[in-house]
Amino acid sequence: QGCRLRKGEKSLYLNQISPACLACQKGVGSFTTFISLACHRHCYFCFNPNQEDYAYHRQHKQDAIGQLEQLLAEGMQIAHLALTGGEPLLHRQETIQFFQYAHTHTPDTYTRLYTSGDQLDENLLAQLRDAHLQEIRFSIKMEDPVSKRQESLQRIARAKEYIPVVMVEMPVIPRFLEEMKELLLQLDRL
Repeated sequence: QGCRLRKGEKSLYLNQISPACLACQKGVGSFTTFISLACHRHCYFCFNPNQEDYAYHRQHKQDAIGQLEQLLAEGMQIAHLALTGGEPLLHRQETIQFFQYAHTHTPDTYTRLYTSGDQLDENLLAQLRDAHLQEIRFSIKMEDPVSKRQESLQRIARAKEYIPVVMVEMPVIPRFLEEMKELLLQLDRL
């Protein structure tokens, strides 16, 4: 059906791959940071518990804007910039301010946000659009009830009205194969 495999056939994509994914593979001109590792979800596949000082960063915020400011002051050319977490939208104002700062100080940088999307509403999407966010990546948990996944699909559809590039990342879980096929078809229709 046109899917392409990558990363040793452990990853697949349809239609196009984000330019940020390609840049991240090379590690040049790409910077990803977080405000905190706090998250309201408990995804078994989350890699954050493996990070250094995980417990500390769940409880304490870091200065993501200050990090970006420092890199720019050092002359780093950032082509792709991401904010992840934890869940960055637990820190709504800091997230908006981060992307506003990025646009003001490095306007040609491609920006993306990783989120479950649970906190998204029309007001926040409008603020992220106005802060020039270019890509939003949703995470969908197959373990969630169907009703919760349907809410995620509604937020994804709404995000498309505000943010130029909307993506979904999720691990393939064999026991959910049929449900995942249906979900991929629903995402394709969106």
